Amino acid sequence: MTQLLNKILAPLASLFILMLGNGLFTTLLTVRMQLEHVSAWYIGIMQGAYYAGMVLGSFLCEKFIMRVGHIRAFAAFASVATALSIMQGMFINPILWIALRLVIGYCVAGLYIVIESWLLAGTTVKVRGKVLAIYMMALY
Repeated sequence: MTQLLNKILAPLASLFILMLGNGLFTTLLTVRMQLEHVSAWYIGIMQGAYYAGMVLGSFLCEKFIMRVGHIRAFAAFASVATALSIMQGMFINPILWIALRLVIGYCVAGLYIVIESWLLAGTTVKVRGKVLAIYMMALY
C-alpha cells in the first residue's frame, strides 16, 4: 500500500496545486480585466479561449507526451503555462490575453493527460478505480 501511495502522491499533489492556482488565477484575470474597463464580451471570449485550448490540447497532446515521456511533458506544459501566466501580468492587452489563454488551456489539458496517464501507468487493474476516484476528489 505504501508503494502505491508513493507512486500516486506526487501526481495527485501537483493536480491539487494546479487546480487551486488555476481557479484563483481565472478569477483574478476576470477582476483585472474589469478594473481595466475591458468589455464583458472580451472577458467572455478570453475565458472561452481557455476552454477552446483545452479541447485542442485534449486531442493533440498525446503524441508529444508519447515522444518525450511523462516527466518532460509535464515540465514543458507547466513551464509554458507558467511563463504565459506571468506574461499576462506584464502586458495588459485583451487580444493578447485571449491568445495566451488559448495556449494556457492547451497546456493545462496536457497537464491533465500527463497526470491521468501517469496515475494509470503506475497502478494495477485492481486498484485503478480507487486511484481514479482519489484523482477526481483532488480535481474537484
